[in-house]
Amino acid sequence: RNDDITYDFNAATPQFAVFSEIYYPGGWKATIDDKPVEIIKVNYALRGLSVPAGKHTIKFHFDPDSYRLGNTLVLWSSIFVYVLLILGAFMLWRRSKKTA
Repeated sequence: RNDDITYDFNAATPQFAVFSEIYYPGGWKATIDDKPVEIIKVNYALRGLSVPAGKHTIKFHFDPDSYRLGNTLVLWSSIFVYVLLILGAFMLWRRSKKTA
């Protein structure tokens, strides 16, 4: 999947790692060993993390709030439209029953 990136990291001393991916604060989240860490903007465009000494797993996950909000709005809008369609069909059926 394109919304997850995983790195294995091993260093004897604490390091600052720079990743060759574009910095985009609107959705990327980073963890080191499943603990959230701050993504730092590096050289105007790239992502960086302060990584402690030792062996670690670094994960980036793209999960923008706007995507979840959009999905929620689509779900509720669809439900609303289906309810309107069902009510409209019921009213037409009821009206045709009265005239018959």
